[in-house]
Amino acid sequence: MTLRNVFSRWIGNIWERAQQALRRILPSRESSSVVETAPVELPAPDKPLSPAQAKARFWQVERDFRRELKQRWAQVDTANLRELSQFENWFRRQLPERQRQAYLLGKQARGDYTPLTEKELRYLHGQHSQQMKYFRRFMEDVRNRRGRMDYGRRLDLYGKDLYGIYQHAYWAGQVYTVGRRYIWRLSDAEHCEDCVRRHWESKAKGGYTWEELEKLGLPGEGKTRCRNNCKCWIEEIAEKHYKPRSARSTPPRKMPGYAELTEVKLDGVA
Repeated sequence: MTLRNVFSRWIGNIWERAQQALRRILPSRESSSVVETAPVELPAPDKPLSPAQAKARFWQVERDFRRELKQRWAQVDTANLRELSQFENWFRRQLPERQRQAYLLGKQARGDYTPLTEKELRYLHGQHSQQMKYFRRFMEDVRNRRGRMDYGRRLDLYGKDLYGIYQHAYWAGQVYTVGRRYIWRLSDAEHCEDCVRRHWESKAKGGYTWEELEKLGLPGEGKTRCRNNCKCWIEEIAEKHYKPRSARSTPPRKMPGYAELTEVKLDGVA
C-alpha cells in the first residue's frame, strides 16, 4: 500500500466521522418544523382557455399564491436560519413560474394563444429581477430583525404583483391601437393621489393614448404610490370620430371576473 493510498483512506475516515457528528448535531430535513406540503397543482397555463376562463383562472392563481405565501410563512421560525433558507429557496422556485403563468393567462384573456415572444420574455425577466431584488432585501431585514411593516404584509405584495403582470399581458400585445383611447378607472376603494390624478387626467383628455399609458404604467405594475395594492382598472374607448371593432376593459382586483364592473363616484361625478 502506497503512502498516497494510506493518506486518502485517512482523509476519508476523518470526513465520514465529521458527517456523522454533524448529523447528530443538526436537525434532519424531516424533523424541521417547516412542513413540506405537497406542491399545489397549478392550472396548466399552456392549455388554451377561453378569454372568460382565463380571466376567472387568473383570480384563482393570484388568490392561491397569496394564500400559500401566508401559510408557509406562518410555519417559519424567523430565528432559525435553516428554515429561512428553505423558505427562500422555495420562493425562488415559485416566483418565475407564477409570473409566467399570470402573463400567459393575460394573453389568453384577450384571445392570444401565441408563444411568448423575445420581447415578452425580456419583460418577464425584468419583472422577476426587480421582485427578487426586493425579496433579497426583505430576507435581509428578517434576518437582521429590521423593517417597520409586518413581514406577512410585505410578503403578500409579491402575490399582488401578479395583477400588474396580468394587466401588462392583456394590453401590451395589442397590434391595433389607432383610434383607441384608455380611461383609468377607479374601483370602489381608497385610492392614492397618483391613481386619482390619472383618472381625472385620462377623462379630461378623452383617454390616454397607448404610448402614454405604457409610459405611465398599468394598474398594479408598481408605478403609482399604492404600488402593488392598486385596485384600478383600464377601459378602452374609441375616439369620437372612430368606430371601434370592440371594447374591452380589465376588472377591479376585488371582483371575481369581468362582470358587473362598477366605478366609484367622486364628488357625485362618475
